[in-house]
Amino acid sequence: MALERPGHIICGLSALAVFGLPFFADSCDTTLFWKVRKTEPPTQFTPHVLREPKGEWWTVTFQGLSLRISPPDLAAAHAIMHIRTVKHSWEVFPVQDLAPVDIRTIQLIDAIRRHLPLSPTDLLAACHKRIERAWIEPLVAQSSDKADSPKETEMRLICQALCDELSLTLLEQVPVRNGDRLVTTLDLAIQELKIGIMYDGDHHLERSQRDKDSRINLECAVLGWQVLRVTVGTLGQLKHFLFQAIQHQARLLAS
Repeated sequence: MALERPGHIICGLSALAVFGLPFFADSCDTTLFWKVRKTEPPTQFTPHVLREPKGEWWTVTFQGLSLRISPPDLAAAHAIMHIRTVKHSWEVFPVQDLAPVDIRTIQLIDAIRRHLPLSPTDLLAACHKRIERAWIEPLVAQSSDKADSPKETEMRLICQALCDELSLTLLEQVPVRNGDRLVTTLDLAIQELKIGIMYDGDHHLERSQRDKDSRINLECAVLGWQVLRVTVGTLGQLKHFLFQAIQHQARLLAS
């Protein structure tokens, strides 16, 4: 779409996708900046064209062709703005004390921190005078650079809300060892209760991965860990089952 519109600037989620962000853009409208008097809404075949703001842009070369694009930090700030104003939206599961737009923003920040060379400091600097500081700072503070996917971010936020409520410590990327040998690295863990939480994406449906996951579950059980494996179909029930697991492990360790 940018090649069809010379001079337009690739921005927001679309720019982040060009820079290598693997999520969100394929399910959202292409966003371009141009000198339009008012926003041109997207259609099935055309991009969302927004009024060009003041700011810098880069020229990059793709297969010998020049394209204009927002630099990564500004693209991130604009993408956050577009999510906040619901220009982009996707379904998320409820999390206590967080609005859906907050959850989506944290998902985006997690993905940016994991896949692009932007730090929380870079993001806050880019958002300065563009996004209300009182809103964005707490969301950046709740973000992480360890989530492999947006669904893992949702999983963490759901677990963190429950752990905060129960005064438990939730850790990320916790190794489980059998002696000197690494058994697995848990996506999340409540170490004091030996509860692990792992998100299983689509690749976990493959036979070889299922066999590997089964072995990990067996060995973790022998070592006293209760591992909860979560999929997109069970993410909405995670709080309920995690609470039950916490109760069970607390009783077990107290006996």
